Parts: sequence; C-alpha cells; structure tokens
Amino acid sequence: MFVEEEIWMQYLAGNKDLFKVVAKAFIEDYKNYHNDIIINIKDNNVDELHNMLHSLKGITLNLGMKKLYDQSENTLIPIRKNLIDQNEFDKLLNIFDQSYDELKNILG
Repeated sequence: MFVEEEIWMQYLAGNKDLFKVVAKAFIEDYKNYHNDIIINIKDNNVDELHNMLHSLKGITLNLGMKKLYDQSENTLIPIRKNLIDQNEFDKLLNIFDQSYDELKNILG
C-alpha cells in the first residue's frame, strides 16, 4: 500500500472531498514527473532535480504517501551536496510510479 488513508485523513482533517481535489490535481500536475526526472538526471540539472524533489516531498503526506515522502527525503540528501545518486532515484521512481498508479485507482 502506497497511499495510506490514515495519514491523509490526519493531514487533511478527514476531509474526503479535499482529498479528491488534491489527488486529482496531483495526478494532472505530476503526469510527466517520471520522464522529467530522467531528463534532468541526463542533463545533470541538480538545481531542477532539487526543486522537483522538494515539490514532491511537500505534497506527499497530504495524500498519505509516506513511502514516497521518505524516499524523497533520502534522494534529497545527496542532491543537497550537488550529487546525483542514481540508486536513490531508481528507488524514488519505482515508489513514485506505484504510488501514482495506486492513487489513480483510488480515484477510479
């Protein structure tokens, strides 16, 4: 399970309608995230990767995506030192894809 209801219920004060609004926005806003990460890794664009990770980390707990939040933080650690850790990004993209797909399934 990559989207944990008890977490988003806590962060969104149990508001299911708000969850749906935030989830739909996430699905739309992050539809190209995986490919954008890959492009920025190839371009060695550390600043943009930092911004993308920070943005992702900021929304994940509102959607109950604790695993994705944790991996975002793990991936940010080397980025803050201007290093791209491919292993951490591979883990991140795997968790992101599963979280994204699970969220889409929840919304139907």
